[in-house]
Amino acid sequence: MRVIFIQPNFFSGIKRRAPYSVCMRTILLVFLVSTLNLPVMAEVIRSEETAFEININLEISADPGSVYNQLIQPQNWWNPDHSYSGLGENFYMTPVAGGCFCENLPGSGMVVHMSVLYAAPGKMLRLGGGLGPLQEYPVNGVMSWALEPVTENTTKLTLTYLVSGNVEGGLTSWADAVGGVLVEATDRLKAQVESLPK
Repeated sequence: MRVIFIQPNFFSGIKRRAPYSVCMRTILLVFLVSTLNLPVMAEVIRSEETAFEININLEISADPGSVYNQLIQPQNWWNPDHSYSGLGENFYMTPVAGGCFCENLPGSGMVVHMSVLYAAPGKMLRLGGGLGPLQEYPVNGVMSWALEPVTENTTKLTLTYLVSGNVEGGLTSWADAVGGVLVEATDRLKAQVESLPK
């Protein structure tokens, strides 16, 4: 059994220095596990005033190369609710060091969601930056997507996101919310990869 609690805009209760975007809504997912249906879950390794760390592990029924090929195409799986434009097709990624996970905006605008720090096809993608509204604050974030073959057609994906810095009110309250967004993202990536013809 999977129970999902949806909070359409959990960032509304967190003070921000500037308006974010009505399109940048975030869904907080909380899952309850039964032995028959093990959902993706985020583990908050630590949550402190000036730092938090999130870890997500899941298996995807595809080889690491296929998973990586979809991972670098966020327009296919990242939820457009977590965007500035409201359109998933505006997302793109340049999977090279110094590249970005970006989004095109109306009027020739653009936003960098995260920067690419390390790209090893079929093995690892590491991004840097504050995801979502965290971009507005003096924080450092490192998000690593590690891919490891389990069998010929099964990949273990390990997502780790470490954030540190100063945010008004502290970072403690952000860990579960950001974890929920990343659970949804990994769920959608898994569904996208597994929907492709073998």
